[in-house]
Amino acid sequence: MNPRLTSIQSVAPLALRVLFSDQTSAVIDFEPVLAGKRLGPLRVEAEFIQAAITADGAALVWPNGATFSADRLYRWADHLAELKQEARRGLKQELKDEWAAVQYAHGVLAECGPFVSLAEGARHGGLSLSTLSTAVSDGRFPALRTATGLLVRLTAVDKRVGLHAGPGRPRKPRKKQSALASPIP
Repeated sequence: MNPRLTSIQSVAPLALRVLFSDQTSAVIDFEPVLAGKRLGPLRVEAEFIQAAITADGAALVWPNGATFSADRLYRWADHLAELKQEARRGLKQELKDEWAAVQYAHGVLAECGPFVSLAEGARHGGLSLSTLSTAVSDGRFPALRTATGLLVRLTAVDKRVGLHAGPGRPRKPRKKQSALASPIP
């Protein structure tokens, strides 16, 4: 019979003391295996401490779907090398995904011109920040979502507020007629 989990206790930022049904316990440091899409988010302590034992004691689970079976935890030392290898593969995939996102952003910049923060775009176009934010959320201005917020395409702001007729082609300023030179009707 495989031991079941009966309790867990946090003993360090990324480590738990687990107690099994056969009354054995172990302190497991998860840090070396927390990488990849499923386990990587558990590096954040607020996420990690949400660990729970399934009702039948067969596994340790997190709200994001990460799971370790009771058997794997019971034989942690036997599985550690394999788990570390999985973590390295997960980390490599994370880096590939991040590189693809960077390449995508570079492609967007090359195709569409520079992007700026909403505040800079509003200042540049003489718009209020709330007006520009509403226009972005309504889809009237193209925006690029980043980890720090939204970026708006500068040429789109220029075009909308009449600074440019099209990307890279500034409009010629209109000459204002002075009040003295205007004809009297």
